[in-house]
Amino acid sequence: QVFTGTYTGSYTVQKKSSSELHVWVDGPESTRVDLTDRNVYLYLDYKEGTMVMPTNIVVQDANGTVDCDISYIGADRAGAAKMYVEYLNWEGKWVLLGAKEDGYGDNWYNNDDNYFDGTKSWTKVVYSLKHLNYLFGNNFQLRFVFSSNSGVRKDGFAIDDFEIKRAQREQDAGIVSMILEPTALPNYGSNYYPRVGIHNYGTRVLDNVEVCYTSEGLYIPICENLVNAGIEPGETMEYTFETGTYLTVDSPDPFGICAFTRLNPTDVYSDNDSLCQDIVIGPLQKDVGIISINSPNAQIVSNDQIEVAIQIRNYGLDPVSELPVAYSVPGAGPVEEIIHFNPPLYNGDEYVYRFDRTFRSSFGAVNLKCWTGLEGDYYHDNDTVYKRVEGTSSTRDLEAKYITIDDSDPNTIALQLAFMNRSSVGVGDITVGYFVNGDRENIVQETYRLGNTVPAGTYGYHRFEATLPKANAPYSIVTAFVSADGENDRTNDTTSVLYMGYRDGVADSILIEQTYLPDCRVQLKAHNGGTIGGTTQVRAHLVLNGDFANQIIEDFTWEYDEPNPNLIRYMNFTQRIPKSEDGTYNIMAWIEYPYDADHRNDTTHVYAVRSYVGLEEVAEELTFDLEQNQPNPFDAETAIGFTLPEAGEATLTISNNLGQVLKTIKGTYGSGRNTIVLRDLGLPEGIYYYTMYYKEQKKVRKMIITK
Repeated sequence: QVFTGTYTGSYTVQKKSSSELHVWVDGPESTRVDLTDRNVYLYLDYKEGTMVMPTNIVVQDANGTVDCDISYIGADRAGAAKMYVEYLNWEGKWVLLGAKEDGYGDNWYNNDDNYFDGTKSWTKVVYSLKHLNYLFGNNFQLRFVFSSNSGVRKDGFAIDDFEIKRAQREQDAGIVSMILEPTALPNYGSNYYPRVGIHNYGTRVLDNVEVCYTSEGLYIPICENLVNAGIEPGETMEYTFETGTYLTVDSPDPFGICAFTRLNPTDVYSDNDSLCQDIVIGPLQKDVGIISINSPNAQIVSNDQIEVAIQIRNYGLDPVSELPVAYSVPGAGPVEEIIHFNPPLYNGDEYVYRFDRTFRSSFGAVNLKCWTGLEGDYYHDNDTVYKRVEGTSSTRDLEAKYITIDDSDPNTIALQLAFMNRSSVGVGDITVGYFVNGDRENIVQETYRLGNTVPAGTYGYHRFEATLPKANAPYSIVTAFVSADGENDRTNDTTSVLYMGYRDGVADSILIEQTYLPDCRVQLKAHNGGTIGGTTQVRAHLVLNGDFANQIIEDFTWEYDEPNPNLIRYMNFTQRIPKSEDGTYNIMAWIEYPYDADHRNDTTHVYAVRSYVGLEEVAEELTFDLEQNQPNPFDAETAIGFTLPEAGEATLTISNNLGQVLKTIKGTYGSGRNTIVLRDLGLPEGIYYYTMYYKEQKKVRKMIITK
């Protein structure tokens, strides 16, 4: 709709009179105007003047009408006060709008010379624009021209309820109301069915129309066709969808839902098609679920007694005093216990429960199953949780591997320690440090990542906050160390192996969130492709349709920026971009990474369009992947990470440049990321290739052995 409502301002005045008084003003100003049922109007009296509408009124559909109430206040003699309306044509010239009794207006001009005069009463006037739409420019503008030949001070003119209406179309439908069935506040574990009001805005009977709805978590709208609906013009019909949606505990509360009609291409007015609401979820009377299995960790020591701990939450309205819980592992019967709450567990409360009975772990991977059994809890989606647990040999060992030097700063040298957790369990509360030139009296000692845990079989990288001044260089030797309580082997805690590091930020791809909104959120995925980590300030750029003059620029902080290609950074731009109706975009993004050694991978044109809400750190579908071994080059030991979409058998082979297979490792591995550690291969220096076979797929990478 171009313009509607009472016109209360945003106009300009062009006056011919030298007087500064009595020009177009906001009413009421005159006692000669009947103010009954009139709260706001525009009024002009005395001499001459012109009121001009704003120039930014865009013509979306010029087939409509000009519609307003007017009141003329003139002197007793004819011709004293008069007003007429002009429009600005495509040539920039003002042209008289219409004529008396020309067949396009109602009460349009009461004087045969085509102007308004001679009455004090309010009169409804209407004029159609349909026959003139080809004469308008890109912007539609009117002006109201008034003159008073008599000079009588109270001559004037008043306007109220000014409105520009768009024309009706034969086919025009939209959603005007929505409520959910069977209850307005749906419960978890139940299906809801939207009941919508379909309004016919058009001039013809609406027989066939497609209605759809979508909500948070639905990637494809649910659409149904109404045949022979018979909705008369101006009437509304209610319709309840036959296809419902199941409400899970993962649904946000409240959750958004939108219903809309589809009449394209005949329905050109899309702004009245849809209706969106936020729906509050009604809680269940009895509902207790498991949030997570807190213990054990994913890797445990085989043949040990393992404690099980779960975190539960009361989602229901009723307080809970007793809760049956249980867990089981393959090869053993279920362990069943009852939790007694005093005071009771109220709605929204959480509780961590540790089972009294433990289980003895086996060697290899098993699935640990935990569940609740509250009587009267009929929503079972959140009752049961599984965790894959792997038992390995009993070790607790951290090994310092090498030191990476970062000399990009002109005044200081930064050091980064790479270490490996060779334990069978994850290790936290790790201490790291270094000393130079054998001076153990001045040791730098820090805590790795504020006490974070390093999973078993993986690398940790710690960039020291304390740096070395370049002014004191050269340094004959630098020694770094890593330690944790309860280690079985202290002989490999230190290293003096040095590598020169390099910085490299890599822009991977762009994610565009396209929903029912007119604009989209954008997320840039990137990672550290270099060998140096630490907290890094990164500037991201986004350009749409090649408009480099108006690029979007935002700054992001990459905390604990480890040199790990699997550690993906998700940068969410606060500024949104216009939505593309066909889902295609001309878009590019790049990053400014400090001291970047390789700018060839800073920019990406790769994008994906997604229709869900919430882009933050979206988990992607697992695919078969083989990672670069770490470290590389290596001497005695290296780790190879790989990802399997499903649990199954995989084979790793080591080959030389001639293609001869030198070593083969077969095993059954779990779904997700796995690690194989190669130790003491007994191979000479050189370039080798490792190949992973999984089902009918294979991937190959190169590694280097040094002595």
